[in-house]
Amino acid sequence: PTPELQQQYLGYHVGQIFDRQYKQATLNKKKQQERVATDTLVSRLLATPSMREFCELLRDGLSRGEEGAVTTVRICDQRALGYEALRTRLMSMSDESTAVDSSASAAAVAGGSDADVPHRLAKLMTLALGG
Repeated sequence: PTPELQQQYLGYHVGQIFDRQYKQATLNKKKQQERVATDTLVSRLLATPSMREFCELLRDGLSRGEEGAVTTVRICDQRALGYEALRTRLMSMSDESTAVDSSASAAAVAGGSDADVPHRLAKLMTLALGG
C-alpha cells in the first residue's frame, strides 16, 4: 500500500474511534441528566402539599436544561424511570429512605424526609390508580 492509502486508512479508523467515544460520552451525559431530572421530579412530587400540582407533575413531568439540550422526564406508567423510587418512597414511613436510586439524596438536599410527605395516601392512590 502507498503512504497515501495508509494515511487514509488510519484517518478513517481514528475518526471511527473518536466518533464512538463521542457518541458514548453523549449518551452517558444524557442518562445522567435524566437521572438528575428524575430525582428532582420525585422529590417535588413527594414535597408538594397540593394534589393538583402532584397530578400536573405526573401528567406533564419536569423539563431541565438549556435550549437545544432540554431533558424532560415524566412518570406516566410503571415502566417509567422514577416510578419505583416514587412508589417506594411514598410507602416508606421512616426518615431513612430505601429508595431504588439516588432519590434519597435528592430528598435530603430538598430538606425533606419521607416521613413528612403531605397527602401520602392520596398520592399513593393516584399513582396506583391514575388520576
